Amino acid sequence: MSLANKDDGETKKKPTSFTYNADRVVGNGSFGVVFQASVAETGEVVAIKKVYQDKRYKNRELQIMRELFHPNVITLRHAFYTQGEKQDEIYLNVVMDYMPETVYRVLK
Repeated sequence: MSLANKDDGETKKKPTSFTYNADRVVGNGSFGVVFQASVAETGEVVAIKKVYQDKRYKNRELQIMRELFHPNVITLRHAFYTQGEKQDEIYLNVVMDYMPETVYRVLK
């Protein structure tokens, strides 16, 4: 998976695209799959949530994550779309910081 970024002009050393290597599946549910992945250029570990974009429903997750900033909420790093096996399948890929623990495990 790769993502093209816009160059924001802050630094010339900042890459304009990133390559993500999905290492393993860390969760799945009704709406998608979450992968633990690494950024090839930096070695950072991230989580990528891959969600099918069903045309019958409006998915506002990306819109909300772009506007939400709180110390107790994982922030959005990047987002990109990929095509599925069928021509009309589109997936939203949300890249976030990877958290090795779940709230359930911490509380237990």
